[in-house]
Amino acid sequence: MQIKSGNVDLDSFLSGGYERLTAFYGLPTSGKTCLSLMAVLEQIKKSNVFFLDIKNDFKLGRLEQINGGKVDEYLSNLFVLNIKSFADQQKKIIRLSEIVEKKEFSLIIIDGFNFYYRTLVNSKPELAKSMLNSQLKILKKISKKTTIIITNDVFERFDNGDIKMIGDNLISWWSDSIIKLEAGGNISNKVKMIKPKKKERFAFNIIERGIEKT
Repeated sequence: MQIKSGNVDLDSFLSGGYERLTAFYGLPTSGKTCLSLMAVLEQIKKSNVFFLDIKNDFKLGRLEQINGGKVDEYLSNLFVLNIKSFADQQKKIIRLSEIVEKKEFSLIIIDGFNFYYRTLVNSKPELAKSMLNSQLKILKKISKKTTIIITNDVFERFDNGDIKMIGDNLISWWSDSIIKLEAGGNISNKVKMIKPKKKERFAFNIIERGIEKT
Protein backbone atom coordinates (compact mmCIF):
# COMPACT_ATOMS: atom_id res chain seq x y z
CA MET A 1 0.00 0.00 0.00
CA GLN A 2 1.38 3.40 -1.00
CA ILE A 3 1.01 6.33 1.40
CA LYS A 4 1.60 10.06 0.96
CA SER A 5 4.65 11.80 2.42
CA GLY A 6 2.80 14.92 3.57
CA ASN A 7 4.37 17.10 0.85
CA VAL A 8 3.06 17.11 -2.72
CA ASP A 9 6.43 17.98 -4.27
CA LEU A 10 8.16 15.13 -2.43
CA ASP A 11 5.33 12.77 -3.44
CA SER A 12 5.98 13.69 -7.07
CA PHE A 13 9.70 12.96 -6.66
CA LEU A 14 8.87 9.62 -4.99
CA SER A 15 6.47 8.65 -7.80
CA GLY A 16 3.49 8.90 -5.50
CA GLY A 17 4.80 8.40 -1.95
CA TYR A 18 6.19 5.66 0.29
CA GLU A 19 5.36 1.96 0.07
CA ARG A 20 6.47 -1.42 1.42
CA LEU A 21 9.68 -1.26 3.50
CA THR A 22 11.55 2.05 3.17
CA ALA A 23 14.85 2.85 4.90
CA PHE A 24 15.97 6.42 5.59
CA TYR A 25 19.56 7.19 6.53
CA GLY A 26 21.58 10.34 7.00
CA LEU A 27 23.48 12.53 9.41
CA PRO A 28 21.75 14.38 12.28
CA THR A 29 19.70 17.38 11.02
CA SER A 30 19.31 15.75 7.59
CA GLY A 31 15.53 15.41 8.09
CA LYS A 32 14.93 11.76 8.99
CA THR A 33 12.61 12.41 11.94
CA CYS A 34 10.92 15.38 10.27
CA LEU A 35 9.95 13.32 7.21
CA SER A 36 8.79 10.52 9.50
CA LEU A 37 6.52 12.84 11.49
CA MET A 38 5.09 14.32 8.31
CA ALA A 39 4.09 10.83 7.19
CA VAL A 40 2.66 10.10 10.64
CA LEU A 41 0.53 13.25 10.54
CA GLU A 42 -0.74 12.44 7.06
CA GLN A 43 -1.88 8.98 8.19
CA ILE A 44 -3.29 9.52 11.70
CA LYS A 45 -5.97 11.78 10.24
CA LYS A 46 -7.53 8.72 8.62
CA SER A 47 -6.00 5.51 10.01
CA ASN A 48 -3.86 3.87 12.70
CA VAL A 49 -0.11 4.44 12.98
CA PHE A 50 2.56 2.75 15.12
CA PHE A 51 5.65 4.77 16.08
CA LEU A 52 8.47 2.80 17.71
CA ASP A 53 10.62 5.43 19.41
CA ILE A 54 14.09 4.05 19.98
CA LYS A 55 16.08 7.23 20.61
CA ASN A 56 13.36 9.14 22.49
CA ASP A 57 13.05 11.56 19.56
CA PHE A 58 9.26 11.61 19.30
CA LYS A 59 7.94 15.05 20.23
CA LEU A 60 4.20 15.73 20.17
CA GLY A 61 4.97 19.45 20.00
CA ARG A 62 6.85 18.97 16.71
CA LEU A 63 3.92 17.00 15.28
CA GLU A 64 1.61 19.89 16.24
CA GLN A 65 4.02 22.39 14.66
CA ILE A 66 3.86 20.50 11.37
CA ASN A 67 0.06 20.36 11.62
CA GLY A 68 -0.21 24.04 12.46
CA GLY A 69 -2.26 23.29 15.57
CA LYS A 70 -3.33 20.67 18.09
CA VAL A 71 -3.68 17.05 16.98
CA ASP A 72 -5.75 15.82 19.95
CA GLU A 73 -8.61 14.61 17.76
CA TYR A 74 -6.25 12.22 15.94
CA LEU A 75 -4.25 10.85 18.88
CA SER A 76 -6.51 7.82 19.31
CA ASN A 77 -5.02 6.61 15.99
CA LEU A 78 -1.40 6.99 17.15
CA PHE A 79 0.40 4.30 19.16
CA VAL A 80 3.87 5.22 20.45
CA LEU A 81 6.17 2.58 21.97
CA ASN A 82 9.53 3.25 23.61
CA ILE A 83 12.36 0.76 23.05
CA LYS A 84 14.90 0.13 25.83
CA SER A 85 17.38 -2.31 24.23
CA PHE A 86 18.01 -4.36 21.10
CA ALA A 87 16.42 -7.38 22.81
CA ASP A 88 13.38 -5.24 23.66
CA GLN A 89 13.27 -4.10 20.05
CA GLN A 90 13.21 -7.74 18.93
CA LYS A 91 10.31 -8.54 21.28
CA LYS A 92 8.33 -5.47 20.18
CA ILE A 93 8.74 -6.26 16.49
CA ILE A 94 7.63 -9.87 17.03
CA ARG A 95 4.64 -8.56 18.97
CA LEU A 96 3.96 -6.04 16.22
CA SER A 97 3.59 -8.83 13.68
CA GLU A 98 0.83 -10.30 15.87
CA ILE A 99 -0.91 -6.95 16.41
CA VAL A 100 -1.18 -6.05 12.71
CA GLU A 101 -2.94 -9.34 12.05
CA LYS A 102 -5.77 -8.21 14.36
CA LYS A 103 -5.85 -4.45 13.78
CA GLU A 104 -5.30 -2.48 10.58
CA PHE A 105 -2.44 0.04 10.38
CA SER A 106 -1.48 2.13 7.37
CA LEU A 107 2.00 3.05 8.65
CA ILE A 108 4.67 1.81 11.04
CA ILE A 109 7.67 4.02 11.84
CA ILE A 110 10.76 2.68 13.61
CA ASP A 111 12.84 5.76 14.36
CA GLY A 112 16.47 4.89 15.11
CA PHE A 113 16.15 1.29 13.94
CA ASN A 114 19.90 0.47 14.07
CA PHE A 115 20.71 2.49 17.22
CA TYR A 116 21.02 -0.45 19.66
CA TYR A 117 22.41 -2.72 16.95
CA ARG A 118 25.45 -0.44 16.75
CA THR A 119 26.43 -1.24 20.35
CA LEU A 120 25.74 -4.98 20.25
CA VAL A 121 27.55 -5.58 16.95
CA ASN A 122 30.81 -4.37 18.51
CA SER A 123 30.70 -6.93 21.33
CA LYS A 124 28.68 -9.80 19.82
CA PRO A 125 28.69 -9.37 16.03
CA GLU A 126 27.15 -12.70 15.06
CA LEU A 127 24.29 -12.37 17.56
CA ALA A 128 23.67 -8.78 16.51
CA LYS A 129 23.55 -9.65 12.80
CA SER A 130 21.27 -12.61 13.45
CA MET A 131 18.84 -10.44 15.42
CA LEU A 132 18.92 -7.66 12.84
CA ASN A 133 18.22 -10.12 10.05
CA SER A 134 15.35 -11.65 12.04
CA GLN A 135 13.76 -8.25 12.66
CA LEU A 136 14.05 -7.20 9.03
CA LYS A 137 12.53 -10.48 7.87
CA ILE A 138 9.50 -9.87 10.08
CA LEU A 139 9.18 -6.26 8.93
CA LYS A 140 9.41 -7.33 5.29
CA LYS A 141 6.46 -9.65 5.82
CA ILE A 142 4.42 -6.97 7.61
CA SER A 143 5.19 -4.49 4.81
CA LYS A 144 3.14 -6.54 2.36
CA LYS A 145 0.04 -4.96 3.92
CA THR A 146 1.39 -2.01 5.97
CA THR A 147 3.90 0.61 4.83
CA ILE A 148 6.99 0.68 7.06
CA ILE A 149 9.63 3.40 7.39
CA ILE A 150 12.82 2.74 9.36
CA THR A 151 15.29 5.53 10.07
CA ASN A 152 18.95 4.66 10.54
CA ASP A 153 22.15 6.07 12.02
CA VAL A 154 25.26 6.29 9.86
CA PHE A 155 29.04 6.15 9.96
CA GLU A 156 31.66 7.82 7.78
CA ARG A 157 34.10 5.62 5.87
CA PHE A 158 37.72 6.55 6.47
CA ASP A 159 38.87 5.59 2.96
CA ASN A 160 36.58 7.88 0.95
CA GLY A 161 34.49 9.85 3.46
CA ASP A 162 31.24 8.27 2.22
CA ILE A 163 28.28 8.13 4.61
CA LYS A 164 26.96 4.59 5.09
CA MET A 165 24.21 3.00 7.15
CA ILE A 166 25.20 0.95 10.17
CA GLY A 167 24.15 -2.58 9.19
CA ASP A 168 24.10 -1.42 5.59
CA ASN A 169 24.28 -4.80 3.82
CA LEU A 170 21.39 -6.40 5.71
CA ILE A 171 19.19 -3.32 5.71
CA SER A 172 19.80 -2.75 2.00
CA TRP A 173 19.03 -6.40 1.19
CA TRP A 174 15.61 -6.38 2.89
CA SER A 175 14.48 -2.84 2.05
CA ASP A 176 12.32 -2.11 -1.00
CA SER A 177 13.37 1.54 -1.03
CA ILE A 178 16.44 3.28 0.40
CA ILE A 179 16.53 7.04 0.80
CA LYS A 180 19.71 8.90 1.70
CA LEU A 181 19.12 12.27 3.36
CA GLU A 182 21.93 14.75 2.94
CA ALA A 183 22.27 17.54 5.50
CA GLY A 184 22.72 20.84 3.71
CA GLY A 185 24.44 23.05 6.28
CA ASN A 186 24.18 26.51 4.70
CA ILE A 187 22.43 25.12 1.62
CA SER A 188 19.37 22.94 1.08
CA ASN A 189 19.03 19.41 2.43
CA LYS A 190 18.56 16.74 -0.23
CA VAL A 191 16.73 13.46 -0.76
CA LYS A 192 18.68 10.96 -2.84
CA MET A 193 17.10 7.70 -3.99
CA ILE A 194 19.59 4.85 -3.56
CA LYS A 195 17.11 2.04 -4.22
CA PRO A 196 15.58 2.15 -6.76
CA LYS A 197 18.40 4.34 -8.04
CA LYS A 198 17.47 7.78 -9.30
CA LYS A 199 19.91 10.32 -10.70
CA GLU A 200 18.00 13.44 -9.66
CA ARG A 201 17.87 14.73 -6.09
CA PHE A 202 15.02 16.48 -4.28
CA ALA A 203 16.24 19.64 -2.51
CA PHE A 204 14.36 20.98 0.51
CA ASN A 205 14.52 23.14 3.60
CA ILE A 206 13.18 22.07 6.98
CA ILE A 207 10.57 24.58 8.16
CA GLU A 208 8.05 24.80 11.00
CA ARG A 209 5.33 23.12 8.93
CA GLY A 210 7.64 20.30 7.78
CA ILE A 211 9.62 20.87 4.61
CA GLU A 212 9.48 23.06 1.52
CA LYS A 213 10.98 22.38 -1.90
CA THR A 214 13.88 24.63 -2.94
